[in-house]
Amino acid sequence: MQLTRYIKLFAFRHAFSVSLAVVIAFLGSHYYGFSHEYWMVLTAFLASQTTRGTPVKQGVSIFITIMAAIIASSFLIMYVKNPHWLYAAVSVVAVASSGLAFIKRPQSNKAFFTIILFSTVLLIATLSPVQSLEFMQNRMIDAALGGLIGIICTLYVFPVRLDVEFSEGIIPVLQSLNEYSQALTESLLDADSDLKNVVEKRIKLENSLQAHRGIYPGWVYEVGFNRGLRSGFRFFLVNVERITEIYFSIDALISRKIDLSLLNTLYRDVENAMQKNQELITILIEYFHHNRITGSESDFTTDIKELEKALHRVVPDNIEALDVLPGYLSITAFVREMRDLRGLLLQLVMALPAAKH
Repeated sequence: MQLTRYIKLFAFRHAFSVSLAVVIAFLGSHYYGFSHEYWMVLTAFLASQTTRGTPVKQGVSIFITIMAAIIASSFLIMYVKNPHWLYAAVSVVAVASSGLAFIKRPQSNKAFFTIILFSTVLLIATLSPVQSLEFMQNRMIDAALGGLIGIICTLYVFPVRLDVEFSEGIIPVLQSLNEYSQALTESLLDADSDLKNVVEKRIKLENSLQAHRGIYPGWVYEVGFNRGLRSGFRFFLVNVERITEIYFSIDALISRKIDLSLLNTLYRDVENAMQKNQELITILIEYFHHNRITGSESDFTTDIKELEKALHRVVPDNIEALDVLPGYLSITAFVREMRDLRGLLLQLVMALPAAKH
């Protein structure tokens, strides 16, 4: 049971495919290697270090970078006879690329990974001098075989199941969003509620949206991602992000202490609307858990209409009056955010059958 759970994890399956690629490359290098060096194993390992979205594109990019570094090192060794100048040139490239990658490390940019990869392979290849053009060709053949092994293992050994990986990535976000919505509802409707709970739920939601933590399916936005799935996945993620922004906006409005007298007038309508929003989020969570839409008898349009009608009864239509009384502006902005939020949630629920393949 425990093994089955681990096998379902992308990290475990990816690690297994990388390990298998390295083993195959090692055996191939030992028995059939041309240069009798480590290039087949090294290239297989590096070419299999890909994300979920574009494994072939990334593997080919890594392979091309390694080949370019091997060729560059070979020409440097053949044409720069003075070893001091040779090591100085390689050191400059390594230090410059390392410094650039260090300075730009907060930025999620694969260009810096390519730069540091090139300089590292260049350094390794230069420290293992090539004696002839034929030896350079043997290195390139080994690297080509290693890259092929790495890409094939990534594609066919525990291949990425995009719909499953997307579900596993989006469920924590939706669960955090649901908890945050509940905390906001309590904060809005209960004056004695603990604001610390809202802050904790907001931080949890923000953490679940961080792609670098390996949870949020940011690979959907990678250039070259599967064209057939791209529009559906990206549509869903964009709308989830917009929903999150609206919740943050509602949080900001609540923190300004909306006029309690106005809020009491809309209390039942606001409570009903917030509960319906949570119900829609729960439907999304259940769908990604069980791949089916949970039926609901609720009406998800009438409550928003009633909330807007109640707002019109207490807030004047005169724009000048809204400017004079900031409380009217806050409650009006709150109702508008609720209306936009409901529209986005309904769009996601209606798009669910087309979101998984």
